[in-house]
Amino acid sequence: MSFQNLSIHFELPPATVLSFPPSFPRSFILPPNQVVSGLREPFKINTKVFDFTIDIRFPFTMAALYIAAIIFMNEVNRKRLNKPWNFSRTPVFKSLVIIHNTSLALFSGWAFYSVCHALWSSLPAWDDPNLFANAVRALCQTEISVEKQVSSYKYNIWDQGLAYVGWVFYLSKFYEIFDTMIILARGKTSSALQTYHHAGVMVCGWVAIRYKSSVALVGIFLNSFVHTLMYTYFALAAAAVPLSMRIKRAMTTIQITQFLLGFVLGYSYLFVAYDVSTPDHSTPQNSTTPASFTVIPGTQPSNLTLDRNSRIWLPELQSPQQTTVKVKLHCLQDSGKAFPILVTTIYVVPLLYMFCCFFTRSYSKRPR
Repeated sequence: MSFQNLSIHFELPPATVLSFPPSFPRSFILPPNQVVSGLREPFKINTKVFDFTIDIRFPFTMAALYIAAIIFMNEVNRKRLNKPWNFSRTPVFKSLVIIHNTSLALFSGWAFYSVCHALWSSLPAWDDPNLFANAVRALCQTEISVEKQVSSYKYNIWDQGLAYVGWVFYLSKFYEIFDTMIILARGKTSSALQTYHHAGVMVCGWVAIRYKSSVALVGIFLNSFVHTLMYTYFALAAAAVPLSMRIKRAMTTIQITQFLLGFVLGYSYLFVAYDVSTPDHSTPQNSTTPASFTVIPGTQPSNLTLDRNSRIWLPELQSPQQTTVKVKLHCLQDSGKAFPILVTTIYVVPLLYMFCCFFTRSYSKRPR
């Protein structure tokens, strides 16, 4: 027996989701059996490299070294009166800048394609009677062990490719510091916006992957799309293709819009819940339902132990084999999944302020 009326709910998150310190994932971050599948997953991720890069010391050490190097080089360039370094005037340097920006434009396009494919692959069939509830579940679920009472659905976006592209996209944030090196090579100083942006995104990328948060979908989807446009613009500018000020202003506007939209979409994950159905005999005797369940009065089977935060809907009991339990789960099922929202908020609020100041200085006060 299965339910035909699974629903989506909008409500406040349980207090446990907002607790600190955040809980850690209880299963593999990457799918245990990785399969090389052409363009979307062109290589198998080395386990040792993966473990090294998701260790908390890696992003924070890299961010600290990056900031220290920028402070030092900014001072060196000031003492040189911001004169371009000789190498930056050579054709080789110009070619490297074009290659750098073109490569990042292509990579960002690949990431956008891959995350769109993962999104499409994870969605249920259009004729699914519970299309919306199952679609939300596919987009929210990353940790099967949290849902011990719920039979495993075939698809979720994490295993369909978000984990893979998310980790590779996270690593690309360390390569993007070459943007700053190009600025320094031209004798300029790296602005606070430039330095803060590159250092902060390393930490935000790490926390989303390390805690297996489905919120990573928002960041990768928006950022890969915007970076495809942005690095294409940079590549054309480096190749001396004439570009109007309107295009440059539009790129800054798109970046600001990305952060605002991502901020809203990321927080929406906190307020979404969805129904799932499962046979009640799948729940072990004397087990406890996860804290992300919420309580609705109903008939409780003798073999299911619930805490005060749990909500269960039951049909009329006929036999143990035919009974199905409808359970409501929150999109972010533990504090680890919600932790990236907190970290990103701390990062994005000052970043938005600096971007708006940059926009005002660069465009609003200039004559047409």
